[in-house]
Amino acid sequence: MFDIVNPVLGYMVCTLVLGGIFGWAIWGLGNSKKHQTLTSEAEFWEANLNQARRERDINLTEIETLKEEKASLKKRLKAQDKTEDKT
Repeated sequence: MFDIVNPVLGYMVCTLVLGGIFGWAIWGLGNSKKHQTLTSEAEFWEANLNQARRERDINLTEIETLKEEKASLKKRLKAQDKTEDKT
C-alpha cells in the first residue's frame, strides 16, 4: 500500500508546484499586458487632450479676431450713419 501512496503523493506535489508556477507566470503576463494597455490608454487620452487644447486655442484666437472685426465694422457703420445723417 505504501508503495502506491508515495508516488501518488509525489505526483500530487509536482502537480501542485507546476500549477503554481504556470499560474503565476500566466498571472504575471496578464498583469504586464494590463499595465501596457493602461499606459497606451493614458498616452492616447493625453494626446487627445493636447489636440483638444490646440483646437481650443485656435478657436479662441479666431473668436478674438472676429470680435475685433465686429467692433471695427460697428465703428464703420456708425461713421457711415453719421455721414448719411449730415447730408
